[in-house]
Amino acid sequence: LHRGSNRNARYTARSSCRLLSQEGMSRGRGGGRGSGPSQRTWGDHSLNQQIRQSESVEQLKDLITARRETFTQIHTSTAFHTLARLSKRSYGQRNKENISDTCELLKQKARQQHKQFGPQAIANTLWALATIGDKADAALMTALSRKAVTSADKFNPQEIANTLWALARMGHEGDVVLLETLARRAVDIIHTFNPQAIANTLWALATMGVKPERAVLEAISMQAVLTADDFIPQAIANTLWAMATMGVKADTALVEAMKRSAVNSAQEFNPQAIAITLWALATMAAEVDPELLASLSWRAVVTAEGFIPQNVANTLWALATMRVKADPVLVDVMSRRAVAMKDSFNPQAIANTLWALASMGAPLGPPLVEALSTRAVHTAHGFNPQNVSNILWALATTGVQPDPQLLDAMKRQAQATVQTFNPQSVSITLWSLATLHAAASSSALSHTA
Repeated sequence: LHRGSNRNARYTARSSCRLLSQEGMSRGRGGGRGSGPSQRTWGDHSLNQQIRQSESVEQLKDLITARRETFTQIHTSTAFHTLARLSKRSYGQRNKENISDTCELLKQKARQQHKQFGPQAIANTLWALATIGDKADAALMTALSRKAVTSADKFNPQEIANTLWALARMGHEGDVVLLETLARRAVDIIHTFNPQAIANTLWALATMGVKPERAVLEAISMQAVLTADDFIPQAIANTLWAMATMGVKADTALVEAMKRSAVNSAQEFNPQAIAITLWALATMAAEVDPELLASLSWRAVVTAEGFIPQNVANTLWALATMRVKADPVLVDVMSRRAVAMKDSFNPQAIANTLWALASMGAPLGPPLVEALSTRAVHTAHGFNPQNVSNILWALATTGVQPDPQLLDAMKRQAQATVQTFNPQSVSITLWSLATLHAAASSSALSHTA
């Protein structure tokens, strides 16, 4: 397993893809498959049922407090899963405290029982901790990782995917031995992987900065090709994002299979899946598929009301990067959506949106320029050199005369971050300022150049 960088010099869709993966996670049933007694008593079954039927975090917490001395590893696993489910609909400070307290009770039990945990209990526990947003302590993570390694030959696809997803979601780089062991297990049972397990496994590895060995990637890719017709949009987007992040070539059979599947299911894509799919294909420099672009562009128009700023910027950036001719309808819809969401745009989304439209030769309408310029002034302190050069280049290229406040804000930010400008950003910024007939001092940038 080789660790690599997940960074893209121009745009990253990691946060978007992370949300997709979280929502689409395969969720196992609460019961563990531990190495405890082969037969469960009626009392065990009854307690497990009570845990599952808890209607609130407080009720679950009271049950654990009253019965925790009789908890087996199966009950602990079920309780973790139930807590994660209940936490999604629990709001308010009191519920937050109850979730934290209940999670701590269960982590104490997990530390005591980890040697009895089987694959399902391990996967459920880690999935629950990641879903709740609780970063398990090092001791518990080490214990569960070691147990996963020794029982890896019993993991099924969902347990592999859930375990890896949880590690990635919690921000763990992952134990190399554990990752290699689960990767080998995945190859051994790859014929049983379904599209969701494939997508979540690849997403998790990419998020942790891990590129599997060639044999592992080839096995997963082959299974993805064989099951491509069953991939839903979310799985397509996650798979392509992972491949792009890992630096996989765009001409692989897997990428082509995902593109065909995307065409067939285009009417089911949501804004996030559209944006991530296009971003991934552009990042991999994939061959432009006119039918796919037409299908996703039209779907973007239909679902435009659901686009958030990052989706807008991501979609437009991808189309511009693929050198696609601007679709007037799509440009108009995305521009209007950007105006409506202007207060939520961050510096990168502002710069990428304007850069993309200018690159495609699309007109920058006054409402869009005014909205994003005002937002850029308010967020100028967050602009990096590339953002500064991109927004100025877009305005200069399209012949738009910028608001004096925007120009002043960008010049001040350029001077404040001048030591981090690279040669390309320096030259683009100076050219843009000259083209815009800016009279402001650019001596600091000239010195750097």
